[in-house]
Amino acid sequence: MIFKQFLLLSACIAFLAVAAPITVKDRFIEMQSSGMSDNGVQALWDLVNKFKVEYPKHSRNKETTDKFMADFTVIAQNVVSSMSKEDQMVYRDYVKRHGLS
Repeated sequence: MIFKQFLLLSACIAFLAVAAPITVKDRFIEMQSSGMSDNGVQALWDLVNKFKVEYPKHSRNKETTDKFMADFTVIAQNVVSSMSKEDQMVYRDYVKRHGLS
């Protein structure tokens, strides 16, 4: 379930970074104001930036894109799992509030 939620959140964050007037930074500010710790916000921020840097390197064909997404999903799950229980709860609430689950 966390895998699906994170994958949807990542896709939405990537889309929002390009298409919406609300910035990715605004989304993280919202999570922080909902009670996520600085460490939790920083972990997700680092993950989004890692995706932005790494995805273009692997998006040339379906096979490499699929492998990258599978590998990145494991990394993302590990990041979310390493967050405090409180931060995980804020993350889950954020995903639900924005219809990403």
